[in-house]
Amino acid sequence: MTKVLRMLAYLCVCVEAKGVECRGAKSGSEAPERRGVMRKRHEQNGHEAVEQIDRCELCGRLKKLTKHHLVPKAVHTKKRYVKRYGKKEMRKRSLMICKECHDGIHDLIPNEKELAEKYHTKELLLENEAVRKHIAWVIKQK
Repeated sequence: MTKVLRMLAYLCVCVEAKGVECRGAKSGSEAPERRGVMRKRHEQNGHEAVEQIDRCELCGRLKKLTKHHLVPKAVHTKKRYVKRYGKKEMRKRSLMICKECHDGIHDLIPNEKELAEKYHTKELLLENEAVRKHIAWVIKQK
């Protein structure tokens, strides 16, 4: 193998170890079908790597995602919420959404207790007209 191909193979192994599939050399893993794919060209060596980026559960855009706890972590220690949901359920209830949707939710509904009481499911969150309008705006963005 030439020096460039060895370097390319090494870089692909390193990139795959970080959860990114490399298309510059043979690779054993393929991206799951549920995930979106975004290509990034590396300027230094000119090969392509594929970074896996999921779709936002609210706007559907392919973006880097953040975890939105439907029952905010700030109330996870409150007895009222532990009795109502249980610790495992509180940790499990979440959405993977883009930063724009996440910021919008917390800007529109800043009260953690209100989020826990009224918007503890995706459906309840989408019933809020202001949240729906924000998501419609986000969809129009790049």
